[in-house]
Amino acid sequence: MNACISIHLTWCLLEQDASLFSPRTITPEVPPYVRKVGETKEEHLRQYFLVEGEQLLRLFRFCPECGQKLSKVELTPVGTAPVVRFLCPSCSLRAPYVNRWEGQKRAVHHSRERMFKGNLEACVSLITTGVRFVELNRFAEQMRMSLFSSTFFWKIFSIAKPAIETVYCRHEDHIMEVVRSHYEGESGLQLAADGAYDSRGYSALIGKVVLSDTLTKLILRTEVLHRSETGENDILHKYRVSFRKALL
Repeated sequence: MNACISIHLTWCLLEQDASLFSPRTITPEVPPYVRKVGETKEEHLRQYFLVEGEQLLRLFRFCPECGQKLSKVELTPVGTAPVVRFLCPSCSLRAPYVNRWEGQKRAVHHSRERMFKGNLEACVSLITTGVRFVELNRFAEQMRMSLFSSTFFWKIFSIAKPAIETVYCRHEDHIMEVVRSHYEGESGLQLAADGAYDSRGYSALIGKVVLSDTLTKLILRTEVLHRSETGENDILHKYRVSFRKALL
């Protein structure tokens, strides 16, 4: 009987020793600061940010590929897009010898595409919102912000203008259909118009006329006119031209 007890004790000790050296699933303690870092929202991935050049170069003290300290780094603006060219003691030993990082995607996924997507979208936004390039360029100079040239802007303007006019006319036709549907059975129209020059005084040359419907609160048409087109100082007599065009 003593032999049986000793065998049983030996077996228990062996099981305890085996449990000491057997692999365990250990849950590491998560540091408290990790809980404060969340997931990036998808909408932020499609946004553009104003980044200072000095702050951007702080990300290029070491090679993004191998982690070695970079020997030379150059920051070059291409319109609104930052381009960083750098030399790595390890990666630059093979082609491409000069590594390159671009702050924006190319407009088209093509090996020979040179236009950046952000520059293209900025030009289209200027055209569709009616902001003049001169005003944006003055803001960029005051802000010390990198911006594309006027030549590039007018190039995109000539390309985008037909498409913008097509979309604008389509939207204008839709507005007129909505207004007509509200006036079915009505004997008259409820219209309001206003006009203004681009600057005060007699030196103003460009004026804008806006025709709106007071029932639907929709703008029917806008006309941009030169002062010489009016034949007199008062540009408001051009309203009847806008009325005819809007009701055709």
